[in-house]
Amino acid sequence: MRGSLIAQSESMRRVLRLAGVYASSEFPVLLTGETGTGKTLLAQWIHKNSPRADKTFEVRNCAAFSETLALSELFGHERGAFTGADRSRVGAFRKAHGGTLFLDEVSRMFPVVQGAILKAIDEGTIQPVGSDRAEQVDVRLIAATNQDLWALAEQGRFAFDLFQRLAVLTISLPPLRDRQDDLLPLAQGFLYAEAPRGKICRLADEALTALCAHHFPGNVRELEAVMEECRLIAAAEVGEAVGELIISADVVSNVLSRRSHRQAGSPQTISDMQKQFRQEALKKALDRHGGKITAVAADLGVSRQTVSKWMRQMGLAAEGK
Repeated sequence: MRGSLIAQSESMRRVLRLAGVYASSEFPVLLTGETGTGKTLLAQWIHKNSPRADKTFEVRNCAAFSETLALSELFGHERGAFTGADRSRVGAFRKAHGGTLFLDEVSRMFPVVQGAILKAIDEGTIQPVGSDRAEQVDVRLIAATNQDLWALAEQGRFAFDLFQRLAVLTISLPPLRDRQDDLLPLAQGFLYAEAPRGKICRLADEALTALCAHHFPGNVRELEAVMEECRLIAAAEVGEAVGELIISADVVSNVLSRRSHRQAGSPQTISDMQKQFRQEALKKALDRHGGKITAVAADLGVSRQTVSKWMRQMGLAAEGK
């Protein structure tokens, strides 16, 4: 999720005030909130406003690795520690030494990984996989979850000691439906970031009403995807000659309607729908410009490389430059 934190709503202003207080601390911070609320962006903000701002900010998703790979990714390993370990490796804790390590989806950590992180917090040491020696590390931890860690700890599904260490300072991010004042600046920011050079891209006044009526279960991340779909569809309809691209209420409503249908039970995933709309927009632009990549890229507001990639995925070949 690109962009900076938007905080025109009172709920997000409270979040940033609290984050500003916590930024100066060395204690771990636990960020909670629904998927897509901006926990990674807030973690970056805390780091950039902390005394460690000039040091490394490392990010690891705890759900992305198997147990062995998670230990290696976080703590490193020695050569020969396991099959395929043909060289030693420095882990995230060592890379983040002096800086901040952001651990996303901590509820998905394996128990053995939880124990190793607990030791790192309590003793300030890590032990690479396959090593018999401990290494000192100085790392500020920020963790994030969309689960109730307290409930998981009570159920024995998360180490209670680790929960207590991570939740010393806690910030809960509000869902997008509870921060309506941020909706327009966020939406417009996504459109501005993706608009091709020299073009103005904005929402029609009526389009905001359609956005406000949507539930946005995917929160800010979903809003970003919606804006990308709307921009591509609007660009495909009007072409590159128009200097100002206005996203109409009809375009927004149609995109949101299809998204709501999918969330209500359609088998298509978010990536499937995005791919479908990109293909439709690409086909229309290719027809208008005779398959010329440069013209199509300018039309859709993306790079030549992106157009070429989309065409390869569709099994198409360019007819000219």
